Amino acid sequence: MSNLIETNNTVYPVIPDTVNPPTEVYQSKNVAKKSSKKKKLAIGCLIAVVVIIIIIIIVVAVVLAVLLTKKCRYGEKDGKCIECGVTFSSNKIVGGQNAGYKDWPSIVYLQSRYTQGGSIYTSFCGGTLVNLDTVITAAHCYDSKYTVTVYLGLHDKSDLSSGVARSVKSYTIHPNYDSTTELNDIAIIKLSTKVDLNDRIQVSCLPEDESIYPKNNDISAYIAGWGRTIEGAASSPNILQEALITVYDSSKCSSVSPGTSKDWNKQICAGKYSGGVDSCQGDSGGPLYVQDKVEDKNKFILSGVTSYGVGCARVGMPGIYTRVSAYIDWIEEKMNEK
Repeated sequence: MSNLIETNNTVYPVIPDTVNPPTEVYQSKNVAKKSSKKKKLAIGCLIAVVVIIIIIIIVVAVVLAVLLTKKCRYGEKDGKCIECGVTFSSNKIVGGQNAGYKDWPSIVYLQSRYTQGGSIYTSFCGGTLVNLDTVITAAHCYDSKYTVTVYLGLHDKSDLSSGVARSVKSYTIHPNYDSTTELNDIAIIKLSTKVDLNDRIQVSCLPEDESIYPKNNDISAYIAGWGRTIEGAASSPNILQEALITVYDSSKCSSVSPGTSKDWNKQICAGKYSGGVDSCQGDSGGPLYVQDKVEDKNKFILSGVTSYGVGCARVGMPGIYTRVSAYIDWIEEKMNEK
């Protein structure tokens, strides 16, 4: 059928009712545009959420970092962080002599006693106070049959009443201690009650982390204790002794028990290679201090724990010390235990 209408000889096209603009096509395009806008909006919202989450994580991390930084490593006193390495001595130029009354306020005297067959047996070691109720000493100083009393602020061991006595709450040997090689020769003592700090009792500084410390060799170090001053002597001095020694490269200790395994990441070679100055029996567990900067102040840092040697002060025979920096994580874990 023709779609033309003839009127007065004029032909007009008939526009069917069904012929309209292609609205469906237009609608389809509009829907596509709206869908595209929604996708862009969704992506924008997702990006915004991710950015917000990242910002929150950063803020939380910063806050935690600040809180951790403010944590008092050595404990608190009167609402303030305890300062480590405080000393009241005016002179630290030493070389095997009586220590001053307040020279080493972080050193402690460990007296061990047990009774057998009506007789009382005693032995002693040294140690170092690192917070108000924690002492670091040598693992080989521990013997389960002994009762240990810790004396702080002591100068003359013949007068124990002049020190502050504490019983032992716990005595933890390092889990990897080897009594054959003396590797990991370190232990933590928790005191029965906290101590009060004064000019005779202070906490020692510790190395900052588990990197090797001290980092350099041929540097000065300080030892202190009540051990014998002469190899084979029948007795030891009552007055605390102090000495200036040197931290050596491990090769200097090649003659010290050569058949015994050593790990120089966990041990320190120190002494006087020329002989004459050394730690000796009774000094075990005591401190090896290195002077260094702590918060821009010169402090004495507990760098080693007196472990063992061959004889005392022999030529070419420095001593072996447990390297404290190798155990910082373990030490701090025990320090924070209640």
